[in-house]
Amino acid sequence: DLECNLIDTKNVMGCNTLDIRPSNMKLLDDGTVLLYYRSSEGVILSQFTSDLMETSTHVFDELVVISLDDVIQGSDGSLVVLTTGYDSSEDFADHVFLTKINCGEVLWKKRYGSPLTDTGITLKERPNGNLVLIGRTQQEVEVGGTFNLFLVETDAEGNPQ
Repeated sequence: DLECNLIDTKNVMGCNTLDIRPSNMKLLDDGTVLLYYRSSEGVILSQFTSDLMETSTHVFDELVVISLDDVIQGSDGSLVVLTTGYDSSEDFADHVFLTKINCGEVLWKKRYGSPLTDTGITLKERPNGNLVLIGRTQQEVEVGGTFNLFLVETDAEGNPQ
């Protein structure tokens, strides 16, 4: 017989429809499961122990998140989340954001990219704690314009190096 644990979507931050794809889940080395999805409250990042008990949840409501591109667990145990979105109080161009979260609390949030459309792709941590993110940036204003790859290295606090 196959046993599985079911997560009641009504108990996961008000998510009444479940549209989860393989890219919406990440299994960390310590067995922690990260799950991110959209709900009526915004984009949600939930952290579960290896026995699927929810330990923390973060709602990305301070900016409009278009996609959650990557999540890593830093050497200090915190989560660093790479998202693409826009801050509706400033402009409506897509930007790349890094958010560092520990136990559901935001430690810092930084924005990267050009004045035009940017998209996050992936995020890694170097042995010295620096973060390296890869994204793409639009070089022309016209729809379907040219995109270039960009690479940013930051210190452990998200400050570009």
